[in-house]
Amino acid sequence: RILTLKFKIYDSFALGEVIPEEDRLNQIGVNQQIVLNIAREGATLISPGLTDLDNILPEAPGLSNRIVFISDTNPYFQCSDCPVRESLEKDALQQTITRLYGPEAGNQVQRRNLSAYDFFELEELLNGALGTRLENDLRNAGWIVVSIQDVSSTRPTSLGLRRLLSERDDLLRGKNVIVFAFNAPYFLDATDISKLTAYYALYSKTPQAVEIAARILFKEFIPTFGASPISVAGTGYDLISATSPDPNQVIPVRLNSPIIEFSELELEQNPNPVIEINLGEQLVIETGTIMDHNGNPVPDGTPVQFVFNLNGIETLSPSVITTGGVARTTYVLTEPGTLNIGLQTEPRSGVIQLEIVVPTPEGFNTPAPATPTPEPSPSEPPTIVPTEPVVATPEPPAEEPRTQTDLVDWVIACLVSGMVGLVAYRIGSSAGLTRWSIRWGLGSAIGGLLAYLYMASDFSGTLEVINSGRSAMIWAIVIGASGGWALSATWYALSIRLSPPRKTDPPNISTSKRE
Repeated sequence: RILTLKFKIYDSFALGEVIPEEDRLNQIGVNQQIVLNIAREGATLISPGLTDLDNILPEAPGLSNRIVFISDTNPYFQCSDCPVRESLEKDALQQTITRLYGPEAGNQVQRRNLSAYDFFELEELLNGALGTRLENDLRNAGWIVVSIQDVSSTRPTSLGLRRLLSERDDLLRGKNVIVFAFNAPYFLDATDISKLTAYYALYSKTPQAVEIAARILFKEFIPTFGASPISVAGTGYDLISATSPDPNQVIPVRLNSPIIEFSELELEQNPNPVIEINLGEQLVIETGTIMDHNGNPVPDGTPVQFVFNLNGIETLSPSVITTGGVARTTYVLTEPGTLNIGLQTEPRSGVIQLEIVVPTPEGFNTPAPATPTPEPSPSEPPTIVPTEPVVATPEPPAEEPRTQTDLVDWVIACLVSGMVGLVAYRIGSSAGLTRWSIRWGLGSAIGGLLAYLYMASDFSGTLEVINSGRSAMIWAIVIGASGGWALSATWYALSIRLSPPRKTDPPNISTSKRE
């Protein structure tokens, strides 16, 4: 996905094009407002729903409420000699709330009512430590705010929240338990989430994400519900289903070319206006923005099919894919009549049909020309030349050029490579070179298949060969197979030239003496 986005930015990955200018390094980290807006837009309410949240949490923490913050700090090293750092400070959320809502700000909280702990201290409590300060604060608190990152069995402290929910739920009864996921939100199962008052996802550990979490806790704004960019099995949220077209919407269908505009009064009087279009003219039809279950435009690449009903005969267009939530297709008018254009999605959604009436021209014989013909004057009535109208057979739309190989091309490549290899083998075998005939045959087959793989890999110059038809591809495979044969023959010639001459047997000494 990252490479796909980069290809949209750069035409090619030449080094001089992808390296930014050196003076732009000074801009990194300067505009914090952009990062804050990103964190705000990315925040997601995982559980419960928006209506339930208002009933469960009608108000933010008050001045007299005690709040306990427990954070998964996850220490790490940037290098072997670097000091230990924490990806999320245990008091990061507490300090942010004090700055935004403390005595120096809105005076909604008091410092003495706030306490912060990390998962290492939580692990001590869960392992049986008695009389800890954390246990006392949990019993006296009205709000428990937990910040989690990833959960892994290789890092036992990361299991602290799950253990707290299952082993010491007595410390959580009657309290507001709020969880912020500063990494992925899918580490808690349905049982864990059912014990939480509210569960939010921030997807980032930046200070701006921590600030957004603080503003969410004090109900300064409510994040979007159920619009997570990843699936969350614990709540039954499936990303593929959520980003599919919403079946309850009504998707408009309109003409993009030719563009025909009507006033609101005309559309109110006749929702399906009569549109006169010449035969043989190509219509460009597009949808309005198709929305998914989250209320966002569906992802690029979502398949859509248009429905065309011409004179009662219904046909489906080939599947087209959306770009920016909009799908487009074309249609060529082939005969007079009434054309209804609708839309079919998966699952099927509501549609608005646009009715187009194609008039039958007087004396119709061939498709009407693209330029309008001036009407005759009343004194000169039109003369109908043919007695029987002949319906012209329109030319079928040009076949779209191919951009990649398919299974048929692969089968052809195997057959052609094998045939050239068989010819090479038979020639070598007839010459008495049994071992070399096998090498010639295999070399030819390998050369032909390599030629096909080069074209299938979309390297430079291959698109022209594929667009030229299968005959051009067959010739390319024959050339590749012949090249493999030529290399094998060159190998044979070099082995003959470089091999030492065979030693002849020495003469028989006894026979020479007798002679």
